[in-house]
Amino acid sequence: MTLDPRVRTHQEWLGMVQPTGLFLAPSVLAEAGAAPTEPVVEVQAALAEHVADGALRDPVGALREVFGWPDAALLHGDALPPDLALSLDGGVRVEADFALRDLDEPGNVLLGMVVAPDVSLDAASEDPAWTASAHQRFERLLRARECPVGVLTNHRAVRILYAPKGEATAHATWKVSDLLAVAGRPMLAALHMCLNARRLLTLADDQRLPKLLAKSREFQNSVSNRLQGQVLDALQELLDGLQRADRVTDGRLLAPWRGGDDDRQVIYRGLVTALMRMVFVLFAEERRLLPLDARRYRESYALTDLHARLQADYDRLGDRLDARYGAWAQVVALFRLLHDGLDAKALPEGFVIPPRRGEFFDPDRFPFLEGRAPGPRAPGPLELPKISDGSVRRVLDKLLVLKGERLKYSDLAVEQIGSVYEGIMGYTLELAEGRALRVRVARADRSGILDLVVDLQRFADLARKDFLKHLTDDLGLKLSDGTAKAITKATTEAEVAAALTQQRSFERTTAIERGWMFLQPGEERRRSGSHYTPRSLTQPIVERTLAPVLAALGEHPTPEAILALRVCDPAMGSGAFLVEACRQLASRLEAAWQHHDAMPAIPPDEDPHLHARRRVAQRCLYGVDRNPLAVELARLSLWLETFARDHAFTFVDHCLRHGDSLVGLSLEQIASVSLATGKGAQLDLVRKVVNDTLVRVRGLRREIHAAGDGDPPDNDGQRSLWREAQEALVEARTVGDLVVAGFFSQKSDKDRAKWIAGQHVAIGRWLAKTDDGAGLRSEVRRVLGARGVVPFHWELEFPEVFEGERRGFDAFVGNPPFLGGTMISTHNGASYLQWLTTTFDETGKPPTSSRLTSSAAPSTCCDAAGPSVSSPPTPSPRETPDMLAPLDLHARRHDLRGAPALRLAGPRGGRGERRPHHPRRGKGSGI
Repeated sequence: MTLDPRVRTHQEWLGMVQPTGLFLAPSVLAEAGAAPTEPVVEVQAALAEHVADGALRDPVGALREVFGWPDAALLHGDALPPDLALSLDGGVRVEADFALRDLDEPGNVLLGMVVAPDVSLDAASEDPAWTASAHQRFERLLRARECPVGVLTNHRAVRILYAPKGEATAHATWKVSDLLAVAGRPMLAALHMCLNARRLLTLADDQRLPKLLAKSREFQNSVSNRLQGQVLDALQELLDGLQRADRVTDGRLLAPWRGGDDDRQVIYRGLVTALMRMVFVLFAEERRLLPLDARRYRESYALTDLHARLQADYDRLGDRLDARYGAWAQVVALFRLLHDGLDAKALPEGFVIPPRRGEFFDPDRFPFLEGRAPGPRAPGPLELPKISDGSVRRVLDKLLVLKGERLKYSDLAVEQIGSVYEGIMGYTLELAEGRALRVRVARADRSGILDLVVDLQRFADLARKDFLKHLTDDLGLKLSDGTAKAITKATTEAEVAAALTQQRSFERTTAIERGWMFLQPGEERRRSGSHYTPRSLTQPIVERTLAPVLAALGEHPTPEAILALRVCDPAMGSGAFLVEACRQLASRLEAAWQHHDAMPAIPPDEDPHLHARRRVAQRCLYGVDRNPLAVELARLSLWLETFARDHAFTFVDHCLRHGDSLVGLSLEQIASVSLATGKGAQLDLVRKVVNDTLVRVRGLRREIHAAGDGDPPDNDGQRSLWREAQEALVEARTVGDLVVAGFFSQKSDKDRAKWIAGQHVAIGRWLAKTDDGAGLRSEVRRVLGARGVVPFHWELEFPEVFEGERRGFDAFVGNPPFLGGTMISTHNGASYLQWLTTTFDETGKPPTSSRLTSSAAPSTCCDAAGPSVSSPPTPSPRETPDMLAPLDLHARRHDLRGAPALRLAGPRGGRGERRPHHPRRGKGSGI
């Protein structure tokens, strides 16, 4: 922990109060010179005069007297202006009970609301017109009146709310009875520090409470960039710990995965997944979504308690902790517990955790984490990897302590967690053939850090000039003149390493021995960083995008109409925009339930808004990304946003998919086995397979949605249906992939047609069931894998979106990455650029009519084929008018994955405009 006594003081009272969300940061308070009020005995005596039976007799009078609010600033009763009330649908009226106006500038410093002593601040209201809690009602008023600071009290507790526009709300609550106890004096001193007249009205602007709250939010928002480096360290530590465990087994542990590049990537994905699992647990434990209050869970499984025990042991034993094992067994047991579930409520201080299932915690997905070889589990006990307790402590320390301060995951927004983990994606796992040196550099655009590995063996293989070019051009290192000269004069690898180590701009250098696996950023990770996309950015963009879509549904849309909406992010990254869309659509769904008196039964571990988020996440949201780990991360983001204590994860596997948004075929192109639908082979068997596949998969996906509406949702049933749908897609998807493979493997249209025609016999045999198709599928995978292309055939993958009269997406949201000019072919290859110029016209629209947006929408991106494919569709004559997408500003020179941007569509049947997104790389960094 930090040694700064001022920071420690604030950490102590914040630990007692336990704020929720991004509240006041200890470092910001210390820097501003804010300190809890001393002496506080007189303040406590003054407060006691206004309290009877643990409740404030007159809350407004008590606040005025205890905190010294002047009459000139305090507005209450008849003095309150009428605009401090809010009228809502159904006759609901929300009013402020007092306000503290700014004595220097127009406007209010804070608003206040008083509710009856028997009213809980957080329990749902019994008002049938609006069941929102007192907290939710007051928060709505603060946002509507654009006054972010509020004081809410029910006589027995005083709560400070901070609700900045477009960002998540934070709050801290003080119980009146605690404030009168001797042990509660630090809390009372802190409350007085926050609400006294000087802090609110007369101190310098940057020392007043609203500014301290805003600065704390800015400080905590910057955590993501600073935490990126530590998470990368945690990943490296876990990799090194696993390799040390591998050496104990003489290389048997990782032997199945060490050989080829693809095999090593499995290790990389497994380690990233393990870290993401840990972060999920830390987030859930701090928000009490896991049973941290149960002693058996806390002592046997909880990561927060494991870290505390390991830290205490390290203080006592030091580096001897690296010779002790056992902590990794607890981590593995926790992962198994969350996958399989456990009902231990019959035991004293027992607990219940429902099975989460799914791939995320699946122990068979990365068996080396449990010390197992690939294949079925063998009976008997596991021989776990000997990852030392020291390694586990260092991993958890990197995740939980930031610059000496304990990081609170409950204070982090879901988008922040996603941004941090975007920063460790886009790496490859390579094997050191000789000596190497890891160099840590900070990005010039402050979007995080990079660990670059210099292969020192190249020094002996290349001329000095070529070696320097490799360092600067290939790796992107910025060398000082002195370092460059020293390398030019060097005669040994050790002298090169010494020269690089002495460059001041490098944050750290670490030697890597021969035979050791190391992380190396890929080309895209080297050239682009990962920016945290805050809610202050996603909220207005999503709000403006959805406004015309929702307006087209009428003033009071039905719940069914809202759940029928389809919103897509075609380059979703960590899912920041989908998370925000989930929040906003859930708010409208909850309002629709209330207005139409259609509130469903709400499970005990949920509230109406959480239940609405779970429904929206499964029904309304779609996303694609060509990085498989980004898909995992987007799923994690939505799981965190929709996590209920006693339910399995919201099933979103069918809607968040891996693939390249810009590389894929329409149904007609697949059925024709050709990009040019009029010139294809028109194989009747292929066309029948495509049509049969659509019927089958649409039915399965309808069943998936229906299975998710129950309480509890049938997640096992959903997963089984999803596996069945994936199997049903194999044939049609492979034919589409084959056409794409033909394009990327050949250089001319003639050669492409010839290559594809050469596969017709194999296709026919496979589809006629006279051949298993293994050779055909293997060839397609080989061709596409060699070029790093993962096709995504929209109408096959999301068939329910493209059926019926209102086929297509209602809206696209997001911040796709982009490249311009020759950079497309530089980073993706000449064949990728040729694909784009062949498949898309100069407006960014496909020349073939493969619509991604609704047929009723005024702006289109692709034409959806009909419910089945019987003949080539007629291209729509409709031109894209002035309604442009958030990124349409860059349509002719930027891309989702290095290509001209798709035009993003408007609402079904309605017109509206979009605000262009800032053209920098954000959450959708693509990685």
